[in-house]
Amino acid sequence: MAKMTAPLLGFSASGKLADTLVYMTWKGLKTVRQYVIPANPNTEKQQTQRGFMTSANTAWHSVAWNAADLTAWNLRASLQAVVMSGFNVFVKLVLAALKVANTFGVLWKYIEGALTSTTAVLYVWDLVDNTTKCYYSTNKRTIEQNELAGTREEIGRWTFNLADLSPSTVYYVKFKNTAGVDVGETGIYTFETAAA
Repeated sequence: MAKMTAPLLGFSASGKLADTLVYMTWKGLKTVRQYVIPANPNTEKQQTQRGFMTSANTAWHSVAWNAADLTAWNLRASLQAVVMSGFNVFVKLVLAALKVANTFGVLWKYIEGALTSTTAVLYVWDLVDNTTKCYYSTNKRTIEQNELAGTREEIGRWTFNLADLSPSTVYYVKFKNTAGVDVGETGIYTFETAAA
């Protein structure tokens, strides 16, 4: 049913009118268009894409993200050319992996260990036994400037020992799985080294 704030064709209306017209606000403009039942051919390709979307959504909701993880995904989203949330970026990466028959290995539970003026110990967990690397920089847009392989110390946990860092400096870091068809990435985390 259409909701009106003045008589029909007056100031504004929203909603459907008798399966004939749809009143709405679009980009700040009051508009009306013909009511159309959307087509849904339900093809095999659509079913595949819907399966990918379901897998991505399930992957996001099955992980116990900590606050640092969610902040990292949102920071990564803020660097995109279009407005996105951290969830949107995650789904985009999972869909890209699934389209080319890769497995997206989720990395999560980022924790900072010991931070000194020139070193940092970082931890991240994964769901599968992949080769995980750390990428870091003092600029969030050139984060892949430095690369460091991790050490798997226990089931699921990777340790990264960063050295030769600058004192009192904010660093941006992300992690990637780099083993064949098992891919995965994180958002962009930040940490600051201690003063000299």
